[in-house]
Amino acid sequence: MKISRNKMFYFTAVIVVSCVIASSVIAVMTTNTSVKAEVNNQTQAREITFVLGEKDGMVAAFVKDVEIPYIRTDTPVNSLPYDVQARLKEGIEFESEQEMKRMLDEFCS
Repeated sequence: MKISRNKMFYFTAVIVVSCVIASSVIAVMTTNTSVKAEVNNQTQAREITFVLGEKDGMVAAFVKDVEIPYIRTDTPVNSLPYDVQARLKEGIEFESEQEMKRMLDEFCS
């Protein structure tokens, strides 16, 4: 069976285009988790501080000194008691992710 040069060229082009598309999709999928990956890297290297606060009127968790939320919730800050709202506006700091998640569960349940 003889394959012409044109067919070989088109076959190679299809493979290259498929690889480019696949790598683009994989890059987008991994970029969405970049903040959590960075947190995991920092956690292994040193202790980090987590902060509960608000983003766009909703309860959110942050890594201290990082503006992008680590965890976003659908819980409006104004649905919480006034003292909790005031503490969230200032930011509630936690030394461990587990403590922060436990408090986040309390606020959002």
